[in-house]
Amino acid sequence: MRLWQKVFLVTLVTVILGINAVSYVLITKGFEIAFQSTKEGVVLYTANVITRIDSAYQKRMKAEALALPEEEVLKIVNEYCKKFTNNEFIVDFSNDGVVYNGVDEENKNVIRMYEESNGNRYIKSSDVIYLDGEVYRIAVKKNVTEVFTRFYDNINYVQRASTIIGLAIAFSLLFIIKLILRPLQQINDATKEISAGNYDRRINVTGGGEINELSENMNIMATEIEKNLKHIEELAENRRVFIANMTHELKTPLTSILGFANIMKIKDNITASERRKYASIIENEAKRLKELSSKLMELILIDNTTLETKPLDFYEVLYTVAESMNITLKAKELSLVFSAQSVIMEMDEELMKSLVYNVLDNAIKASPPNSTIRLCEVCEGGYVTITISDEGMGIPKDKLLRVSEPFYMADKARSRKAGGAGIGLALCKAVCEAHDGTMTIESKENIGTCVTLRFPLEKGENGQ
Repeated sequence: MRLWQKVFLVTLVTVILGINAVSYVLITKGFEIAFQSTKEGVVLYTANVITRIDSAYQKRMKAEALALPEEEVLKIVNEYCKKFTNNEFIVDFSNDGVVYNGVDEENKNVIRMYEESNGNRYIKSSDVIYLDGEVYRIAVKKNVTEVFTRFYDNINYVQRASTIIGLAIAFSLLFIIKLILRPLQQINDATKEISAGNYDRRINVTGGGEINELSENMNIMATEIEKNLKHIEELAENRRVFIANMTHELKTPLTSILGFANIMKIKDNITASERRKYASIIENEAKRLKELSSKLMELILIDNTTLETKPLDFYEVLYTVAESMNITLKAKELSLVFSAQSVIMEMDEELMKSLVYNVLDNAIKASPPNSTIRLCEVCEGGYVTITISDEGMGIPKDKLLRVSEPFYMADKARSRKAGGAGIGLALCKAVCEAHDGTMTIESKENIGTCVTLRFPLEKGENGQ
């Protein structure tokens, strides 16, 4: 059973039962009041008849100054009973001595209701009067059939009216419930579309209330699902590109190694200079493979390994890396301007050195001879900021956003010539994020590139 059907039936049954219950209580209460009023009227009428009979009897007694014969007493009683009998009340009497002599005061007033064989119902009130030593019971009865008939007619009327009202309420409820629950149907339809893959589907939200709040939450959920799906698709695409690029990058040096090794194998008259040349090429390509596999391993492990952090002086880390690059700098006729201050920070020493080494190595590869590279570190506002800038060829603006993607190279020919594989900046970005830091790259063609690394001094979640 659908929700609108449940709400409709429960509401309809509740309303109809409520109307019938209230109507029955009101009708019953009205009947009880009318019946009680009728009963009290009969009792008062009985008392009035007895009072009038007693008054007439006393008047005759005073006039004759003698005890009245029994026949005279019966005559007075009978006369007044007939006098007070009318269309509403029937008055009768009895003076059966066996029944009424010695009647106690508690039982002399009797009120009862009875039904005759013809179906008429009566209220009968009887009371006693003592006349000349005799006990007379005066009985007054009134037909109350009409009171009961009116009661049952009202019950039947309410039943018929409740049926008509119930039908009217049913149609009204059906319309109102359908109108109120229409947004739920829209939400249901939207949910089906979203589950079928239409993640652009949104629900129109108007007004307020729980249903509209649910609509807003459904829209938020759909947005998050769409966002997460796009993220998953991007990850899948990045992995596909990563694998394709990795295969290509591995294939290139392997092809060179196999090719020159095969030449050395099959060529008979190979000179010493040729052998050294081929061996040098094989050695360089092997080194490139080693560097590539090493960086790939670092890139893979950095997301799956807990950092081994400890308090270290940033100055010492930067100085150690700068010293290790001296030979390379001199070989390319480059000068390094180093500026740093002593700052203690929680870090993974090897990863941080690898980060600075890779950025500095990229700067060296991009720099022309006789140019300057600057390595600076400052601490302010609770953050350590490291900048590494060069005077190289720079990176085109349209390629700047992608340089931190694995295997992406802005200038593939120049990068491969310099021994690069396009993994360095991707590794740098991963190391920064592992230390709750950020890496930003600013570059202008033919002017140079500046890489900024920024870390909070407080330990983040990754560094705990």
